[in-house]
Amino acid sequence: MPFEPFQPPRPARRDTPASLLIAKGMRRIADERNWCKDALCNEERTAFCALGSMIAFRSDGGVVSSLPPSVLSLLNAAASKWGYNNIVIFNNRPDTTHADVLACMEEARLAAMEDVPRFGDGAAWLAAMEDVPAEEADAPLYEGVTGA
Repeated sequence: MPFEPFQPPRPARRDTPASLLIAKGMRRIADERNWCKDALCNEERTAFCALGSMIAFRSDGGVVSSLPPSVLSLLNAAASKWGYNNIVIFNNRPDTTHADVLACMEEARLAAMEDVPRFGDGAAWLAAMEDVPAEEADAPLYEGVTGA
């Protein structure tokens, strides 16, 4: 009987604020008519690029919330699997399809789920990554996005 090394069980994947935010963006552009290139969103704010799909806009077009650096890093890392080091460049390339963008975002969402810390909950982890005071860690980071 060959020796089988001990394999510790992998923690179950669970949603984190980062994975929920990416999923929200994916839902926003799930219909190809709601996806665009070369701008965060169209003038009517009915179509969004990969990045714009996760940003909240005011009625005057101003940005209400920006993307956390940790989420942007996950998206850029996923885009690198397609040969681009930046999600914006990947989204805007003429040969990038809607399906490519959704697949890239799904890659980032799954990576966000794998990055669950072995301590605390996802909201506290994401807050720590962004230098948010600990007392604010349990507050929703974005509309509709809460901790795991």
